[in-house]
Amino acid sequence: METLNKLIKIVVSKDGSHSIYRSDIDEHYHSVNGAIQESLHVFINAGLLDHINTNKKTQINILEIGFGTGLNAFLTLLETQKNTFNPIIEYHALEPFPLDEKWVEQLNYPNSLNDKKAFLKLHNADWEVRTKMSKKKVKKKILLRNTVHMRLVHHLLQYRRRRQKKGKQGRH
Repeated sequence: METLNKLIKIVVSKDGSHSIYRSDIDEHYHSVNGAIQESLHVFINAGLLDHINTNKKTQINILEIGFGTGLNAFLTLLETQKNTFNPIIEYHALEPFPLDEKWVEQLNYPNSLNDKKAFLKLHNADWEVRTKMSKKKVKKKILLRNTVHMRLVHHLLQYRRRRQKKGKQGRH
């Protein structure tokens, strides 16, 4: 985790919302044109809400590969707080490298979207444990975070790379 902390920094996107930049892979977690705008447009409006309006489902399972900053999960949580929102949400997120608390606390999403308590609750929830996230007293609105599969894939890739390096060293 300490190594990751040296490789990331918070950057401000054009809409004023934060994103994370990882120098080791030259990658921004969100669009530099607007982290919140991007997530609202792609994940919420064109994804979640379009799916609900098109399919009229009473339960939706979401799998997010890469929890990252938690912005998509946070926006989903905020949608569930609206009175017009009815489906049950089962939210699964895979993340091999969860952000350290010091980075989470610096992100400006909770200030921009006016719910710091919910944002921190989301990030402080235990991994691999079902956690009720909704403020409403309706037990059906649940978000779930899970990382075990991604960790396994990460470890398998590390093992494979080590074996490949050993194989190359032995051929010289």
